[in-house]
Amino acid sequence: ILNKSDIISVSVFGEPDLTFSAVEIRPDGIISLPLIGDVMAAGKTTQDLKIVLEDLYSEFLVEPSVTVVTINLKSQSYTVQGEVNRPGRYQIDRDISISEAISIAGGLKKGAFKATTIEVADLKHASIIRDGEILPVDFVALLRDRDSRFDITVQSGDKIVIPSGLREEIYVLGEVNNPTLLPYKENMQVSRSLALAAGTNQFANLRNIHIIRGSLSNPQILKFDFVGVLKGQGSEIALQPGDIVYVPKTGISSWTQIVNQIAPTLSIMNSGILLSETIRRR
Repeated sequence: ILNKSDIISVSVFGEPDLTFSAVEIRPDGIISLPLIGDVMAAGKTTQDLKIVLEDLYSEFLVEPSVTVVTINLKSQSYTVQGEVNRPGRYQIDRDISISEAISIAGGLKKGAFKATTIEVADLKHASIIRDGEILPVDFVALLRDRDSRFDITVQSGDKIVIPSGLREEIYVLGEVNNPTLLPYKENMQVSRSLALAAGTNQFANLRNIHIIRGSLSNPQILKFDFVGVLKGQGSEIALQPGDIVYVPKTGISSWTQIVNQIAPTLSIMNSGILLSETIRRR
């Protein structure tokens, strides 16, 4: 999809005077061409624009054949956050896969630990977020096993988040009063994590709490009945580093619904972690 500031070439076959190698789409989304004047280009694909231009030029030429090619998609960009060497926003000027996007961002960051060099990225909890939803990409399979099935093309607005593997924390999300990250402590139990998140709200489904463990694209999901535990009819679950304790709303049960609820909060939370770590390092 074309947008303001993008640069395209426009040519009419057999009409050298109507060939332009670099036409920039103005801030109002319009391009100006001889004979036909102003044309709205933003929001159209190159094919859509080709059809519009051929229709307009047909008033002056017999069966005009127009070619529209993107030269520089300045408006198209994606973001890579977290444990890469050059986090930031990058422009899309061609088809770019996830692995290429991470490579462009300098690759995964490494650090020193006990006189050895280790990778600090937590690929199990890495994610790519598109339109507020986490896509089903297994970053461990993609970057460790070179599984090309997960190496999808990045789209404008995508956010790739690579959290730190050196942090041992528990996420507590959903219908709690204070969605938060908690430092992992040995033998920490689910009920304790809920208390540290200031408890649950009136919309919480306490009989169907989810503990999400491992990769978001292929997780192990444990169910926790908090009401049963309070009545002495169930058992606690010991949490592990990186676990996500998710308290759903009543009526939310499918994994797709849960992921879509988690994605925005997880993205904001990871962004906050990255910001605070950056400030501490300065």
